[in-house]
Amino acid sequence: MSLDPLQYLSSLCGRTNQTLTDDEALDWERKVFSRFKSEHVLAALSTHADRSQFRPQISDVLKLLGDTSNRSAHEALNQLVRLVNQYGPYRSPEIKDEALSLAIAELGGWPLVCQSLPDPGANEIGFDRFAKRFAFVYATSSNQVHVLGLQAPSKPMGLIEAQSSKGAQAAIEYDTQAHQSAYEAPKVGA
Repeated sequence: MSLDPLQYLSSLCGRTNQTLTDDEALDWERKVFSRFKSEHVLAALSTHADRSQFRPQISDVLKLLGDTSNRSAHEALNQLVRLVNQYGPYRSPEIKDEALSLAIAELGGWPLVCQSLPDPGANEIGFDRFAKRFAFVYATSSNQVHVLGLQAPSKPMGLIEAQSSKGAQAAIEYDTQAHQSAYEAPKVGA
């Protein structure tokens, strides 16, 4: 017998002598049940029940499921600072948050973000300016990803990977041009 996530949620709400209204059930369906596999939702609800005596909230379960749609720009900026410090402009970062990838692309790409991100400790005013600009760009990118379903054109790429892919692209273009010219008919009068 398979346990239904909605039934399990209702039983967790009953543990705190609360009931789930129809409107709340619709919210859960739209924001959680329709977006994630039942076994993952059940695991997140179970984890919440083990950690907290309170009724689960949608945001709690989304965090446990690894969802980033409710993530704040401040959290994303903290991750960006960690990534810049960890990878620098030369290596490509590992980013799972599609909205953050899109925000990096909107800000000019990974190397430019690394170059333009002020040190939070040494340049507070510059960092605050960057943080405000980033918050706007991240909010826009988050809406584009989570509402419109857009994706970043490509994952953020470090200078080394970008250079090697440009070199590979140039070699492919050169081979293609050489291949095409080998099959062209000789020009008359040349």
